[in-house]
Amino acid sequence: MESLIDQRYRLDLIARHLDGYEESATAKCKAKFFCPLCQSSRKRDKYYQKKGACFWNSTSNSWRFNCIKCHPKGIGFFNYLGKVDPGLASAYQLERWHSGTTGWGHDCPAPQGYAPSEYPWLRLMRAGDRWRSKELAEDGIT
Repeated sequence: MESLIDQRYRLDLIARHLDGYEESATAKCKAKFFCPLCQSSRKRDKYYQKKGACFWNSTSNSWRFNCIKCHPKGIGFFNYLGKVDPGLASAYQLERWHSGTTGWGHDCPAPQGYAPSEYPWLRLMRAGDRWRSKELAEDGIT
């Protein structure tokens, strides 16, 4: 199931950058659009094909984007967002970091300059450990 963060940034990406976006009538988790990376300067008439597509990958629980011309194997949502709009990608990455869904085991890397020990939710999870209780007490977390 798509998280609220992914849904909000996907809809923002559609509104800002994906021209001609239309979801498939047969499959709700599939869509076609004009790729903003390779089809931005071409004319769009009724005979011109939409080469970009996105689909929901249920095994990795994330959106995959592919384009026949520039990304035939497909790339993840964060990487595609980084190529289309780097500012939006960094905001997405930071919001995912605050929710604890970045880094190892996720499709979005942790932001640069943030150590894994700085995760707010990880510090609270380790609060019961004796070896961390002194350090957390110094920070005001009991």
